[in-house]
Amino acid sequence: RGGPGFMRMGTHVIVELHGAPFDLLNSSTRVRAALWAAARSGELTVVGEHFHAFPVQGVSGMLLISESHLSVHTWPEHGYAALDLFTCGPATPLPCGQLTEVRYHGNNGSWTCLDGTSAAADGALWTAVTTLVQVAQAGSALIQWMDRGIHERASNAAPRAKLPTPADYGWLGGLEGGAGGPEL
Repeated sequence: RGGPGFMRMGTHVIVELHGAPFDLLNSSTRVRAALWAAARSGELTVVGEHFHAFPVQGVSGMLLISESHLSVHTWPEHGYAALDLFTCGPATPLPCGQLTEVRYHGNNGSWTCLDGTSAAADGALWTAVTTLVQVAQAGSALIQWMDRGIHERASNAAPRAKLPTPADYGWLGGLEGGAGGPEL
C-alpha cells in the first residue's frame, strides 16, 4: 500500500457495473439519484453537479465533492456503467488488503477478492461504493481500489517547481519597474 517513499494523496476507486437495468441507466434522474445516495451514505460533501442525458440513450454525470469527484457514464443498451470516484479524504482500508480488485456477485450479494476470499472493508468510502452498486441494481461489478499519491522516485526525477523571478522574463520582467521593452 504506498510504503516508504510514498506520500498518499487520496483513494481512487473505479467501478464497472454490469447487468444494470436499461431504464435506470438511461434516466439522468435515476443515475443522479444513485450518485447522490452513494455520496450521502459515504459522507461525501457535494459542492456541485452536472448531468447530461444523450438524445438517443445514455447519461454522463458528475458530482463535484469537496473531497474530489464522483463521475459516471452509462451504456444502457449494454447494461453497463463506468464510474470514477476519487477522494482525498482519510485513508480507508483496502477491501482486499494489497489486492486492488474486488468483484460483486449480484446473484448472491457477495463481494470477493481476486484470490477468492471475501472482501472485508468498512468505512464511509466502502459504504458509498456498495450503496452505488446496490442502488444501480447491478448484476455484477468489478471494482479497482487504489491509493494514489506521490512516489519519492518520481518526484525526485524532475526538479521542483520554483516561482519565476522578473529576470526570468527578460525585458518583460522589467515592465513593472518602468523599464521599457523594444521599440514597436
